[in-house]
Amino acid sequence: MKRFLWALGVLSVLPTYANDPQVQVNEQAVAMCMVVTSGVYNVAVEHQKGTSKQKTQRQLERDIQQLSKRFSDKNFVGFVGDSWKKGLDIIYTMPVQNTKEDKEAFISQVVDTALVACLDDLGA
Repeated sequence: MKRFLWALGVLSVLPTYANDPQVQVNEQAVAMCMVVTSGVYNVAVEHQKGTSKQKTQRQLERDIQQLSKRFSDKNFVGFVGDSWKKGLDIIYTMPVQNTKEDKEAFISQVVDTALVACLDDLGA
């Protein structure tokens, strides 16, 4: 949850210094993908803790509601929410790792994959 709030904070204060519209679009895509990866990170952590998919899904729904209260852009909220739900479905098909190191590596790999996939989806 802390990472989610941090990403929202970054998104809300991200300055745009470039006059180039493409740079501005890329900055917005990176900011959006930070929010996406924060939710996917939370899902991966909960899965590796052994939290049930249903419980994690309920928390994800609360996070999506919180996101929609903070941002009026329905396309943004929809994209982020759909990305989190896809992440949930994919992550919960994978096994829970046995060691702390393997759990951390799993979470890191999931976050990296989510970031690349998000940027790819947005064409950034």
